[in-house]
Amino acid sequence: MKTKNHFWKENKALIIITIVLIILAVCAVLWQTGVFGKLFSNTASSPALPSDADFPLKNGSRGDVVTELQRRLNNQLLKKNELNLAPLALDGIFGSKTESAANYVLGTKTVTKTQYESIK
Repeated sequence: MKTKNHFWKENKALIIITIVLIILAVCAVLWQTGVFGKLFSNTASSPALPSDADFPLKNGSRGDVVTELQRRLNNQLLKKNELNLAPLALDGIFGSKTESAANYVLGTKTVTKTQYESIK
């Protein structure tokens, strides 16, 4: 009579290959549905198109335009190689950390539409 342990030893390679194929199939489905892009992207699927009514952005502002501003400020901080400042959370809330980053990058605590468009 064969034991479960004996079954594992005889079929180990086949079981591992089957598991790998299942994982690859799940990954293929996630790739085709675009889930991977959403999971591993730090940008929105399409950047917010701001209107004049969204500006100036200041402490207390909220929304997609603020999220895009935070992404742009993070990019500027990386370009300036400013390692002592933590990256901003892309939460769409213009709080004290976003205000500090705007002040550092732009020299002002409020952000006009022209300033917003000038940073990438």
